[in-house]
Amino acid sequence: MTVPVSFAQAQVAYEGSGTAVISDSSALSDRVTYSLTGVTRLAPDQAYEGWLVNTGTGALQSTGSMSVDGNNAINHNWVSPEGDNLIAGFNSVVISVEPVPDSDPDSPSDIKPFSDSVSSSAMTHIRHLLVGWPEGESAGILTNLNTQLDVAIQHVNLARGSDTIEDVHLHTQHVINVVDGDGAPSDDIGIVAHAQDRTHAGFAGASVAAEAANVETAGANAEAWALEAKSGAEDVLGNDSVTIAKALLNSVAGRLDAARNGISATGQGGGEQAYVSAQMMATYTLSPGGSIAVATPSVGDSSVPVLAQMLFAGALTLLVSGSFLFFRSRRVARINA
Repeated sequence: MTVPVSFAQAQVAYEGSGTAVISDSSALSDRVTYSLTGVTRLAPDQAYEGWLVNTGTGALQSTGSMSVDGNNAINHNWVSPEGDNLIAGFNSVVISVEPVPDSDPDSPSDIKPFSDSVSSSAMTHIRHLLVGWPEGESAGILTNLNTQLDVAIQHVNLARGSDTIEDVHLHTQHVINVVDGDGAPSDDIGIVAHAQDRTHAGFAGASVAAEAANVETAGANAEAWALEAKSGAEDVLGNDSVTIAKALLNSVAGRLDAARNGISATGQGGGEQAYVSAQMMATYTLSPGGSIAVATPSVGDSSVPVLAQMLFAGALTLLVSGSFLFFRSRRVARINA
């Protein structure tokens, strides 16, 4: 009698720990980066494979086979070829152990030593920050914030490049409008309103409190600097000299750039840093012992496990029957003797 291979593999004491982090590559939140250390090395005919899972819908996305380097570490990047937003589509990560070659590449095996999920309540507010706010929209609070800041920066640059005071004032007024939301895109919701909606980070719960605090700090900075830029823009509107107006616009441009990108010299974040911190709120912490339900068939033909159990039961029956007949024959032999 032989022990099924999958059963034997399941007895391995897997070790290692690390994270899976979502970030931007060519689109918003379209890349996942796995970073693990102290990982158990596998046999040559096995490989680790990463999976993104939506536990609500059962949707699965393989993120490819992953190799363990000479330092027992995994460093693996995967980017969605279609530019899918991985925070919008998934809430769990699984690393499975697959046979090489893999007989069922469309679903993970039953051996899943590493996994983690972001709670549905936390993910709801993370998605509000990054995608889907207001409900049904394709962008989120912080993506809208940065889009509006980009529009304001575009207009301040147009104002600085204008030759007449009328054009300087025209584009400067657009800056004020975008900050306030008067005539701005996104249903007239301006920079300040989006920045104030950063409070969704605090609704995500204690499990992501550290990164939520970073969202709050950077979002508050962006709001304050945008309001300072608006104040400077109002000073520009009160001046009829092109030279002086353009000099004043330098300060407006500096405040808007800080609101968008933060100030590296002081380590103060702005809209971009708030956005990245919101992505970090969806960090998956991977270590042995987690368990994520994946509503997909096991590796290989689904009838194989059932057949194996039937064969095992049959073998056990034959073994018991054989033992009974053996001892009975010996007993009969002793009686005849």
